[in-house]
Amino acid sequence: TDQTFTLDNVESRKFVAANGIVSDFTLSQSSFGRMMHGYIGYDVSSVFPLISQINPEMREMLPSSTATLLSKCVTNNEAEQFIEHWRSESTLYSGGNTDSFPERCPFPQSPQTSGADCLTSSWPQFLNSKVGVFKINITEVTERHASPTTSWVIIDDHVYDVSMYVTYASDQVVHNGTVDTSRTLRKETMFLPENLTRLFISNPGQDISTQFHALSLKDESLYKQCMDTLFLRGTTLTTKSPFACANTNIVAWVTFGLYFLVVFVRFAVAEIYAQVRARRVVLAVDEDSAASLEQAPRNSVLVVVPCFNEPIETLTRTIQGIARSAHPDSQTLLWVINDGNPDVLESILRVLSHSGHASDPKFYGAYGGGDVGGGSFSAAR
Repeated sequence: TDQTFTLDNVESRKFVAANGIVSDFTLSQSSFGRMMHGYIGYDVSSVFPLISQINPEMREMLPSSTATLLSKCVTNNEAEQFIEHWRSESTLYSGGNTDSFPERCPFPQSPQTSGADCLTSSWPQFLNSKVGVFKINITEVTERHASPTTSWVIIDDHVYDVSMYVTYASDQVVHNGTVDTSRTLRKETMFLPENLTRLFISNPGQDISTQFHALSLKDESLYKQCMDTLFLRGTTLTTKSPFACANTNIVAWVTFGLYFLVVFVRFAVAEIYAQVRARRVVLAVDEDSAASLEQAPRNSVLVVVPCFNEPIETLTRTIQGIARSAHPDSQTLLWVINDGNPDVLESILRVLSHSGHASDPKFYGAYGGGDVGGGSFSAAR
């Protein structure tokens, strides 16, 4: 759900509102963004008269999705007549031919003065910077926009400005020189269904949701999308951002941020200091201490190597690995256990004879049951 912003929010946050959409251009450096900088804090719907999109010629320049939508809900002949009627009678919208009308729109800062550039073709750029939707109070609709000249209606919490449509799709009724509050349809410029148009004309400033759903339009959702495209002015709902904390006091957030930054820096400095101090303690161990560790007495070691049909290569690697041990030779006893196989015994003797170490070999016989004999051979390394 989109976050909603009132006009006060738009002003305080330096946003721009138009046709129910709120956008943020404060950091934009594009030509369009710089143009919007001059409208910061305003509702600039007047320079984006989206109702002009019904012009068949203009639809060719619209996004394909928008053009397809309007082709389904707007009748072309009546749309062309509406544009021509609007162009010939309006004092606030002017410039351009029938295909490009209007080129001049009312100033957002002075709605009753014309001369601002119309920016309807740039509407997609406005949507690209959207941050939320425009919030309108129901009392504003019922009290300030309840006449044919400024007619707003509410349907399912959406606020629609149908003033221009009512003005150029109907005529005032005059009785004996007095203008009546009722209006008669001008069918040649009525590009929406007749029952929907009558509903707009008869209920300015009202919530017409119930009546709208009772019309039984052929495709209700289609016409709601169409009204969102042409008439939307805002919503009566109030919706907070899912990041609700973003709406709190900025000064408080800055204060908390600085506090946590200080805590983090102090923690980081303490951690670095502890690591440096620990490293100094380790480096304090001098070389003499290290040498004394090397000179510490070591215990004697017995290395037992059991053999069972081992190839000479395996025996060689094993015994040479033991010979390369850092343990003192005088405190190492190698004990090779043979399974009684004479070939293995021969291999053991051959390896020891080429080991390059003086030794005092001894052979110990072992006799078990049956014909299987065994033995062991020991040597000081």
